[in-house]
Amino acid sequence: MKYILLAAFFVYQSFTFSQKDPKSTYNIEQLVNIALKNDPLYAIAQMDSQIYNLQYAQSLSALLPKLDMSFDTRYNVKRQSFILPTSAFGGTDEGYKRLLQGTPWNANLAFDGSIPLFNASALASRKLAGMKRTKAMIDLENRKQQLTYDISLLYFQLSTLQSLDAIYSQQEAAKKEILTASTKKLSKGTETEIDVEQAAVDVELSTYNRELNAIQIENTVAKIERITGKLDGAIITVSGSSMLNTHAVLSTETDLSNRPDMRLAQQTSIELLQISKAAKWNYLPTINMNSRLATQAFRQTFDLMSANPWYAYSYVGVELKLSIFQGGYRMQTTKIAQLEADKSKARLSDLERQVQSEISESQNNFRLAQFELKLRAKELEAYQLREKSMMDKVELGAASSADLAKLNAEYTSIMKNLLIATEQALKSALNHKKALGNL
Repeated sequence: MKYILLAAFFVYQSFTFSQKDPKSTYNIEQLVNIALKNDPLYAIAQMDSQIYNLQYAQSLSALLPKLDMSFDTRYNVKRQSFILPTSAFGGTDEGYKRLLQGTPWNANLAFDGSIPLFNASALASRKLAGMKRTKAMIDLENRKQQLTYDISLLYFQLSTLQSLDAIYSQQEAAKKEILTASTKKLSKGTETEIDVEQAAVDVELSTYNRELNAIQIENTVAKIERITGKLDGAIITVSGSSMLNTHAVLSTETDLSNRPDMRLAQQTSIELLQISKAAKWNYLPTINMNSRLATQAFRQTFDLMSANPWYAYSYVGVELKLSIFQGGYRMQTTKIAQLEADKSKARLSDLERQVQSEISESQNNFRLAQFELKLRAKELEAYQLREKSMMDKVELGAASSADLAKLNAEYTSIMKNLLIATEQALKSALNHKKALGNL
């Protein structure tokens, strides 16, 4: 069970590195929160979600009663006229009389009301607005999960590099001690100049490894900062809540509804099916109840507040509107919408197969990473036994400083492999959780 506890070693090494820079430290949760505040794509997804929420609320207005008020007044520069036979006024049948219509000034005040009784298009629009709102929420969640995933991968990589920094620093110090001891033994004649030169080269190699690793740390920090924005200090803390349980994470779960991309594809399929239904609803009539309460004034001069009467009128009625022929537009629209819905179903089926394959692959990779981690842990146990034997030989004079340096170099390689295996175990766990949609 020792290899399962290597995550604790991973944490310890990262914490050791953190003592070198006391400015600021961050765990994965903090980095994700910073990224969510600074990521433009996440901000856009938030605004899209707000827009679709408002559009969904707006879609209800087409199904609610409407009330409008209108007022107008106008001056007839040239009034319309019409002709009547003079017999209508007691004259002869052969004559005609020209009459002016209306007055120079008139005004209208009206209140118009409308209540939708049946409007299939408005109902369909509201359903589609609700689906778009749901898709926007899924997009927001998807962006958050992607940020979490990207930061976690870089974070595990950075933790490994920082742990390696501590190992390289320890090895550099140890090799310097070996060089000092070898120099002393040279003066006593127990070791040769070649042994001293080899020890000096080992110190240089150790320094180069540490410096190269420091550059990789800077590059990884820069990658994280491209996601989160500029950070104050080194990123070094690995919190317990952030470490994935690499022993218990494996799952045979087949419910794909946790994956945002699957939910988005499912929602798109439902939306396109609804659009195909809505295209058929265009054949249905719309029914509204309309009403008007109005009054009119006719004046010879602009004096709307005079004692002359205003003439009121009102009506209530039902309007039924049915489109009979549109040149085949509705039929073609319906067929196109149905084909789009069928295409969406095919895409959804293909995505389901891809996701199932991804889950299966992530499970296998997780098992391989666990086996690799166990193997590297066994290598460390074997090294520790060889190291104890070598130290006993050095004390008895049966081994030289060069032998100890060679074994010391082997330790660096073993620890590097162990840290990389730990990182891969964490990444495989992360990838499996991502495949299941459980980030």
